[in-house]
Amino acid sequence: MSAENKTQKKLFKVINESLELLKQASIKNQKPAVIDIPMTSLLDQCIELCEQHHAQTKEPVRIVHYFGLPSDSALLSSLATLANTQVLTDIHPANNSFKDSIKSQRVSAKSINAYYRDTENMAEEDEYRIKVFLNDLQQTLEHCKTIGQRLLICDNHCLSQTQGKYSSDLLSLLKRQFTVQSVIVHTEPEESYLVYCAQVSAQYIPLGFDEFQQSIQDFFFINADLPVIRYEDFVTEPEKVMRDICKDLDLPFSENFLLLRAAFDK
Repeated sequence: MSAENKTQKKLFKVINESLELLKQASIKNQKPAVIDIPMTSLLDQCIELCEQHHAQTKEPVRIVHYFGLPSDSALLSSLATLANTQVLTDIHPANNSFKDSIKSQRVSAKSINAYYRDTENMAEEDEYRIKVFLNDLQQTLEHCKTIGQRLLICDNHCLSQTQGKYSSDLLSLLKRQFTVQSVIVHTEPEESYLVYCAQVSAQYIPLGFDEFQQSIQDFFFINADLPVIRYEDFVTEPEKVMRDICKDLDLPFSENFLLLRAAFDK
């Protein structure tokens, strides 16, 4: 046993003996009817306080929802420059690139297809994919917390609905398992629809313009309590809007983000 460990052991012994003496002194002053409640050690009390603090500070998944912004837009580029922030974009259970981005060692989409090849229960398959997806995201969140980073997801809502084939949107899926903080970034529907159509992969059929607008309206209706940011406001007042986003998502703001974004754009 090292000298340091011996010292710590001796210190704990002295603390416990002191607490025992205090306990005996208090017992002498108690009336016979008073029930004796065992006192925990100082170390146990410290551990309990740490556990309570950890439970109260559960790390959330932060999401920026948008509808048809280019992946290289000024806003998404600016979010990527935030200090100690890990940004993931366009993720959903059917997106295999998400598994590559977090280097998941778990079952792949290919093996899921093989497992369910002979079954007609598609609902069971979809639920299994969702569980794997949420588990992978949980590991990513824990890894980010371990290295002092915050996880931020940029959710291209209509694209995920088109290519994700799930009735639940990403926010609803994540709320099953995580504490979530979200903001909505909204832009003019005509412009965002053109960007959305260009982003839809060839194997999928994009929503019509009316369906696209209805999808956005439904999302706003279901999530009426979420703060809304206009993309056009970010273009004219980037610092103010970025401060608002950071405040809503509890992210660190730095005035240097404009300089960092400019460096990435070169």
